[in-house]
Amino acid sequence: VAADITYRVPRLHMVSTLTGEVIEQFSAEYWVAHVRDAVQFAPALQAAQQHYPFAIALEVGPGSTLAGLCGQNGVATSDFTRGPRTGPPADRL
Repeated sequence: VAADITYRVPRLHMVSTLTGEVIEQFSAEYWVAHVRDAVQFAPALQAAQQHYPFAIALEVGPGSTLAGLCGQNGVATSDFTRGPRTGPPADRL
C-alpha cells in the first residue's frame, strides 16, 4: 500500500519520530520502517526544540499518550481535546 502513494515534500517543518531528526522527504520505505522499528520520540522532541524553539507539539489521534510524553520530556503542553468519544471503545476497533 505504501508503495502506491505519491509522496511530496512536506509544506510544514517536521521532525521524524523514526530517526529523531528533521525530515524533508518521505517515502514508502520510511513508512514501512516507521511501522516495523522503534520510534525515537524523546530525540525527536529534542530536535524539534533545537530547530524550532517556538514549535507546537500537536497530537492527532484517539488519546493523549504522546502529549503526556511531551510533558515528561520538558515540552509544554496544553489540554486540547475533541470532546467525549462517541464511537466504540478504542480496544474494540
